[in-house]
Amino acid sequence: MTALSFVLGIVPLVVATGAGAASRQSLGTAVFGGMSAATFLSLVIVPVIYVIIQTLAERGIKRSDPRMILDMIKDWWRRFKERMREKIRVREEDHVPSTD
Repeated sequence: MTALSFVLGIVPLVVATGAGAASRQSLGTAVFGGMSAATFLSLVIVPVIYVIIQTLAERGIKRSDPRMILDMIKDWWRRFKERMREKIRVREEDHVPSTD
C-alpha cells in the first residue's frame, strides 16, 4: 500500500511540463520504474522463495544436498508450467465461438 502510494506520488514527476521538465521527467521515470520493479519483486519473488524454503524444511533436505534441491525446484517448475498450460487451455475453450 505504501509502495503504491509512493509510485502514484511520482507520476507528476513523470508527466512534468514547463521549466526543468526534462530533468524532472528523467528522475521521475527512473524512480517510478525502480520502485515498480522493487514492488513487483517483493510481491512475487519473496513468497516464491519462502515456499521453496518451507518445502525444503518439510522434506528435511539438508544444505549439503544441492542435487535434491535442484530436483525439487525443477519438479515445482514443471508442475507450475503444467498448471499454466491447463489454465490457458481452459480459457481458450471458454472463448471458442460456437459454429451453430
